[in-house]
Amino acid sequence: MAPRRDIETLVKVARLYYVEGRNQSRIARELDISTSSVSRMLTQARNEGLVTIIINDPNATVERCPELEQGLVDRFGLTRAWVAKDSPGVPALDLVGRLAAEVFAELAPQIRSVGLSWGRTVASFARSVSLPAQTPALELYPLAGGMPDEDAATSGNAVIGMLAEGCGGRAHRVDAPAIVQAARTGRALRAEPMVTRALDAAARCDLAFIGVGSMGVHWSAGIVRTMNLSEEELEELRTSGVAGDVCGRFLDDGGRPIVTVADDHVIGVTLDQLSAIPRRIGLVSGAEKSRGASAALRSGVLTGVVLDEHLAEVLLSAS
Repeated sequence: MAPRRDIETLVKVARLYYVEGRNQSRIARELDISTSSVSRMLTQARNEGLVTIIINDPNATVERCPELEQGLVDRFGLTRAWVAKDSPGVPALDLVGRLAAEVFAELAPQIRSVGLSWGRTVASFARSVSLPAQTPALELYPLAGGMPDEDAATSGNAVIGMLAEGCGGRAHRVDAPAIVQAARTGRALRAEPMVTRALDAAARCDLAFIGVGSMGVHWSAGIVRTMNLSEEELEELRTSGVAGDVCGRFLDDGGRPIVTVADDHVIGVTLDQLSAIPRRIGLVSGAEKSRGASAALRSGVLTGVVLDEHLAEVLLSAS
């Protein structure tokens, strides 16, 4: 191991080069040393373990955790589980999205239609798909409408467009927002024949990739904000025992559906419609969503799940 003062110099040089992006000539001028000295210091920093170089190839196969996958299948009665092994420097969101894309590639030849919900993890999946177009083309359906008041880039219609670009499928739309502020507007939109036909078609798909929310975290918090509920309605929601949501439909900690005032604000397929789809794969990333993930896994709505290693460990360690 190099002397302490040398380590400090090595760290400084490595930081200037790898973090601040300065070239070796500029570092040499700033430190009043030769360029060859800078090169030797960078080599020494790597040899001393002060610098670790990680190459994250987005086209590489995601490493998996077979023991955790089997544990989830056994614990929650799933048909399949896919767990992305944690990788230093790679967000769980990206790992789960890439692994879900691999799952999609495996299942695509067996299906003719796919439904997607909304959210950050579903969008990560849709962006990660890169498959040759099939003949006939896959029919792609949003399981809910758009989300204009939050992030339109991760709404149902938007992620369907991303997936269509990645696999050459035919994208369908639900021409209504996923969440409305007025309950009467929600009831009126769901009665519209155009919306009814779109959601009924989505409910008949062969495979669904479904985002899972956890109460008060990320999208679940956004859903409630978008509903613009009254103080009385918010209090009813807070005291109803909501743990998480699937397609905007709320579940308690045991996975049981909770009917609340919020239901009239949602434009999307129901839990009964979801449960009729033959293959229903949940996509969840981040240990902070463990409560919602547990509720969804206990609900029986999902036949499979794709998640990250840390979240899987949290779920399996819970009593």
